[in-house]
Amino acid sequence: MGVAIADALAAPGPAPDPKRRPRWGRRTHVASRGAVRAWGALSAAWSVAVAAGAPLGPALGSLAELLRSDAELERSVEAAFAGPRASIRLVQALPLVAVAFGLVLGFDTAGVLLGSPLGIGCLAAGIVFLAAGRHWNGRLAAAALRRPVAPGLGCELVAVGMSGGAAVESARSVAERVLRERLPDADGDREAVDAVLDFAARAGAPTAALLRGESARLRRVARAAGVLRAERLAVRLLIPLGVCILPAFGLLGVAPLLISVVAGTLGAAP
Repeated sequence: MGVAIADALAAPGPAPDPKRRPRWGRRTHVASRGAVRAWGALSAAWSVAVAAGAPLGPALGSLAELLRSDAELERSVEAAFAGPRASIRLVQALPLVAVAFGLVLGFDTAGVLLGSPLGIGCLAAGIVFLAAGRHWNGRLAAAALRRPVAPGLGCELVAVGMSGGAAVESARSVAERVLRERLPDADGDREAVDAVLDFAARAGAPTAALLRGESARLRRVARAAGVLRAERLAVRLLIPLGVCILPAFGLLGVAPLLISVVAGTLGAAP
């Protein structure tokens, strides 16, 4: 019965495709992906508890704390990325704002960009720079948003297995097998589990408590790393701004104004 429930928890619905942005926007996509991971973690904890004969109540209580921490991690990282994401949108709009600004001032920037060889060259080069800047910004943001899946879950699952009276190696084997089946994207905290088990064996300390403490530490580390990546992203965005966006701004906004002024001056000369 317990295994059947775990199987049902493991398949709450189709997982969102991380390579495709859905129509309802990124925030909902992140929430959906987080829900799928939460169901996978719940299924894994349930499976380990059933396999090891551990009481479900304490196991699910510990998992609930882990999932709350994971949700807080997701929210804190999203909040940290709000500023860089707004900066990306703003700088990408600068060239288009420059074109509109020229039209408001009464300059025929659109006519220059579309009606002369020099203007067409500026338009083509500006579009290339703008597209390159958008792609570069997107790659920087995607790399910064990448984070470990369910940090600390591997330690938590081994602790759940040991709470049922299983030996250390048996609990670890069950936890790793279940994690591969239920949440294959998670790394399983193998190095952290090794370090905790080695320390517990040498010090004679309670292994399950140490594993849960290490799980909490891994979540704190993941949260700090996410905020640090957001701060670094805010600085790295200056590179595509200077290399791509500002040249596009000059080609689409400033150059047509200058061409229009020069052409008007030469045309008005006697």
